Amino acid sequence: MKKTAKLFLIGSVATFGLSLTGPGGDILFGFLKPLGALLFGAFFITNLLANEYAIYDQEQKLKPVHSGATDAKPMRKSVERLEDRGLLAQAAAK
Repeated sequence: MKKTAKLFLIGSVATFGLSLTGPGGDILFGFLKPLGALLFGAFFITNLLANEYAIYDQEQKLKPVHSGATDAKPMRKSVERLEDRGLLAQAAAK
């Protein structure tokens, strides 16, 4: 996830910088600035949701693969164990 966010940020800065140059401003003005804005928006959203993705990934690792039961008790216990160990807080901090 972090690689994707970095790519979005680098792409945003690169397109904005290129749009400030002479040829980039004259020829691609209508393309580069909106593209830079879209890439920055994607970067912002990716960073905003990074903690939620980490928690979701942890929950999916705990979910049994071939469980026919619909009871959520095992999942709840696993999440409580993660909270006791402080692993969810670590995942949210990343």
